[in-house]
Amino acid sequence: MKNVLKKGAALAVIVLMFLVVTSFNIVNAETIDAPHIEFKAYDHAFGKVLQRAKLKHTFTFKNTGSRKLIIEKVKAG
Repeated sequence: MKNVLKKGAALAVIVLMFLVVTSFNIVNAETIDAPHIEFKAYDHAFGKVLQRAKLKHTFTFKNTGSRKLIIEKVKAG
């Protein structure tokens, strides 16, 4: 009986290791062949501003990944 339990435990460990290794490979394959956004700057300080002044700033970015970058939603942080 102990021998059967040892074999079952060993088999379970092997199956878990296989699942972990294959899941890492899937994640790596998806992240390698994916869009990647890079910003020139991540924030901007306007300094002192008069009340009701209209402010504008442009954030420059580019896609450095290998797939098309699709921006679906933008919101102020």
